[in-house]
Amino acid sequence: MELRQLQYFRSVTELKSFSRAAVRVRIAQPAINRQVRKLEDEVGVALFYRDGRGAHLTEAGAEFYEPVCRALSLLETAPKGSGRKDHRLSLMRTNALSTTGRLSATGTECASGAV
Repeated sequence: MELRQLQYFRSVTELKSFSRAAVRVRIAQPAINRQVRKLEDEVGVALFYRDGRGAHLTEAGAEFYEPVCRALSLLETAPKGSGRKDHRLSLMRTNALSTTGRLSATGTECASGAV
């Protein structure tokens, strides 16, 4: 699971569109779709229903959204430093992503109504 895949998942969820999310994150639409499919393969469930009118979260996708937002928010607001502390912060960020389902709800930047 890659950080960018989680960011793409959040963008598609909030915008309800792979095309609009691709514009937001500045990559091609097929690339964002491919990365989200890889994420779905890794978690073992479909996260979106895809149709001609957009992308809508599946039940599993809705359950996945909040912990992903909390993890991304923690990573985006984590203090940045230099030297030895950076290494520990990098490990902390990695651990935060591996435990997304267990993070507290502090500092969330999830879009209300995205789910």
